[in-house]
Amino acid sequence: MYKHDASVRLLSYAGFTYTGIRKNKQSITLQLHFLRHLRRRLPFQAAVVVVQIGLLVLFLLAHRLVVPLAFQLVVPLVLHVVLQVAALVALY
Repeated sequence: MYKHDASVRLLSYAGFTYTGIRKNKQSITLQLHFLRHLRRRLPFQAAVVVVQIGLLVLFLLAHRLVVPLAFQLVVPLVLHVVLQVAALVALY
């Protein structure tokens, strides 16, 4: 397994598109280019995570009003935020 395989796989789970990992020189180059591209987008992605955490807090505060709707929205959002935070941590 190459050094960046785990972080690329984690980023793909977090909503970034990546076609997979092949064990040849061209795919390693594409992988590194992909990670550099994400590092340039990191401030934007971090802002997105902050907004999503804010939305999550609002949903949790509003859960008393509409319980089923809140849980339908909160559970996927929690998973998405956790994966994005893990992907951001994996880049460093």
